[in-house]
Amino acid sequence: MKNIFVKPALLTLVSFAVFVSCVTASAPPQWAATGNGVQLAYPRSVYIAQKGEGGTRKDAEMAATVELSRYFTREVTDKVSRKRLSGTQNGVDYESTTRDTDTLIKSETNLIAVRLSQPYNANKNEWAVVAYIDREEAWEIYLPRVEKAAGVFSALHEAAEKESDDLKKYFAYMACAAYSDSVEFLTITLFAQTLYPAKAEATYRVVNAQIEELPQKIIAARQKNQIFINCPADSDGIITTAFSKSFNAEGFTVITNRAATSALCEVLVDEGVRQTDTGTFYYPTVTAVLSGKTGALWTYNANATRQGAVTPDVAKRRAYTALAQEIEKSFSSAFNNVFKNKDK
Repeated sequence: MKNIFVKPALLTLVSFAVFVSCVTASAPPQWAATGNGVQLAYPRSVYIAQKGEGGTRKDAEMAATVELSRYFTREVTDKVSRKRLSGTQNGVDYESTTRDTDTLIKSETNLIAVRLSQPYNANKNEWAVVAYIDREEAWEIYLPRVEKAAGVFSALHEAAEKESDDLKKYFAYMACAAYSDSVEFLTITLFAQTLYPAKAEATYRVVNAQIEELPQKIIAARQKNQIFINCPADSDGIITTAFSKSFNAEGFTVITNRAATSALCEVLVDEGVRQTDTGTFYYPTVTAVLSGKTGALWTYNANATRQGAVTPDVAKRRAYTALAQEIEKSFSSAFNNVFKNKDK
């Protein structure tokens, strides 16, 4: 008889709910056979199963549940890594991404009921157990997580579709893209695909189609937003040039006709100048506010280290140059981080 269960037991090594038989198989079960015995006893279309072995029954049970957890970790981490590496975003910390993914996979696996087969005791010090998941049963447990993740994306996408402010629409589409590329979203969706591919595909069919369309929607929204930069206090256009380069790097066109666009970047430079007996010193900071037709959407702040010289003109030039360098270095990260926080 296959897989008789009489009571639940909680394994200490892996914190899921498991149901274990207290009866030891008297004859080798089908899954104990070498080769594809586990797959024959637990067809992949119905189950996800992994075998564990150990010197004691407890060791075998722990080994089986650990192998099952590792299976999900391998499958999902590989899918997350391939999806991220095939994407267009730059600067992904691969080691950090993998670490975050592993943590989330363990959290997701904790939600799934894992069952244990009858233990098979080949001889005194040889025990074997299969830890397995019934896909249908597990899907019903995991479905609320899947629907919640899909719902968050759908809400962001709907907000973007309805937005009338061109710059705000761009921000909204970028927030959609950031969420769809987040470790949390990828882990949940790819875990679902591993758990039950057919049902995951059906659940995410609309969301996946919308994700596929996002790159073109982002490009179209960005093209409608030419940026005008207003920087009253500048030195030879150094700060304006730095912001122009930074916006260009993000794919925006910068124009000099204020009336031709509703996208405005208002820049305020605080020179922080101080006169001393030894020379002129600057502690420069900059604040930039990016606005669309409905108002301010993002504020950027930066500062440079102290710059000085005996000659005031030289000190000022150094200060503005240092501030421009800081803008070109930090703008992109600050700009893109705002989208990653839109779903919080």
